[in-house]
Amino acid sequence: MDQATEQSDVVVANQPTSLYWYFMQKNFYAWATAEFGGKGLPITTEYLPMPTPGNRQP
Repeated sequence: MDQATEQSDVVVANQPTSLYWYFMQKNFYAWATAEFGGKGLPITTEYLPMPTPGNRQP
């Protein structure tokens, strides 16, 4: 959480910047989204699963 807090402080001090964190693991994405939101951190989280033979995009 230290890294997320430090990055959030930089974003808040340098508006209109934004901060995105991308996750390949659904459980960690869900945890981080709840933690960041609960602490009021201005971090947008996105879940982008690792491509596998069954879900590759053309």
